Parts: sequence; structure tokens; C-alpha cells
Amino acid sequence: MSMQMKIDPALCASSLQIVTDRIAANPYRFDADADLRAIVGELRRISADATALLKKLLAQSYPTIGWGETEMVDADRTGRDQRRYWLFDPIDGAYHYVQGLPLWSASLALIEDGKPIFGAVYDPRLREMFLWSEGCPTTLNGHPVSVSSKTTLPTAVIGTSLAPVAQIGSEVLGNTAALITRIAGHCFIVRQMAASSLQLAYVAAGRLDAYVEPGNDHDDWIAGVALVAGAGGSVTAFDGEAFGFDRSGIVAASKALAAPLIDLIRD
Repeated sequence: MSMQMKIDPALCASSLQIVTDRIAANPYRFDADADLRAIVGELRRISADATALLKKLLAQSYPTIGWGETEMVDADRTGRDQRRYWLFDPIDGAYHYVQGLPLWSASLALIEDGKPIFGAVYDPRLREMFLWSEGCPTTLNGHPVSVSSKTTLPTAVIGTSLAPVAQIGSEVLGNTAALITRIAGHCFIVRQMAASSLQLAYVAAGRLDAYVEPGNDHDDWIAGVALVAGAGGSVTAFDGEAFGFDRSGIVAASKALAAPLIDLIRD
């Protein structure tokens, strides 16, 4: 870490929990005939309110740290931006939240020089806080965790996400489904079970053996990426190179499982 002000991981996690618990305490209930535009608009309002509150809380201790607007993320993809900034996703797994389902989460990461130096994922339903900061191991509610010890795919449980067709289009959806089918033929089972950040947290805690997803959803992944790396795991892009804002896809797993998964994807 640079000589800039160090952060207090517990304080940052506490702020994240306060904001997310407020979202969970006031669940959004939409009308049965509400259209997609109305639902998305309401989710954006809830997310904006949560972001405003978290900014206020963190600014009390870290007034000089910026926030991850689109231009900052794009700058990291080209290596031009060296600032520190927060990346916050108030509701990852938004349709779990809308439907009243569990397994949605909030995530917060602090980026410095294009890499996370702090990451937290919080599940308000189970009140589980997954936390990592530079120089420390990943913890779950204060207790250290580690990735799975499995070494072969036939017994592995793999997490993934399949984006809505309205978001990615039918061609990309078909390619993604084909990839998932291929992986499913070589492991014990593939599960699409939760928000992507929460599934990555489960990889860090050894609950899932790996997580694989195509695309470029870095904002949803980055806090979980930090958790997996801090728990002794491997996180790469689909081409096997180190995960980064300029890479596509994510493979998060124990180091023993990462190589065979990448081989499947390359094939």
C-alpha cells in the first residue's frame, strides 16, 4: 500500500452493514403488473439513496477518497488512473431482492493503482460479513476462512451467473449457456445460486469450490476477487492471465482447480 492514509477495515465494514441493513429492513414490493422499467427505476432510487448514505458515513473518516464513477473504472482499464476510490454495489442480485428471495448482497471495495486494497461483501439476511484488507487474511464475521481443499473437478461444486437475455442478448446468452453446459459435464454440479459477489465470497469461505462467469462485470466481482485472493485462492480472467479491469471473464477457485477450469474454457 502507498503512504496514503490507511483505512480501518472494521469501520468500513460497519458502515456497509448499516447501509445494507437499512435496505433489507424496507423491502421493495412492486405491483403485480409493474413493468420492467418501473422496477429498474425503483431499484435505482434505492441504490442512489444507499450510496448517498454510505458516502456520508465514509466521508467522516476518509474525506479525500473518491468514488468509482465510470470514467475512473475506464481509466483503470487503460492504466492511466492512479487515484484511490470506492466501488460500491448496494444490491447485487437485485432480482433476488425484488422477489423477496435471500442470497442478495452488498459489496464495497477500495481501489488503489487499479487493484483492490480492501474488499467486503455483506449478506443482510444471514448477517454474514466477508472481509479482507491488504496484509490481512479474509474473514467471515471475524473468523479466518480459506478456499476449498478439493483438487479434482469431478467432486467440485461450481457457482456461476446467467445474465438476463434483455441485458446481454440471445447470442451471448447461448454462448454462456454452452460454456456452463461444458463445465457441468466435468464437475459434480454447477449452481446459479446467488449474487455474483456473494458466490465469490462463498468460494473464499470454501462453500463453493469455484466460480466462473463470462463477461466484464468487474464492479460486481471486484470485492469478491479480493476475498478469494485473501483466502488463498486463484483469480484469473478466461485467458488465464491475472484478473484485471482490462480482462474478460472470471475464474475464481482453489489453485488446484483453476488450471483444469481454464483448460475447459480455452477448449
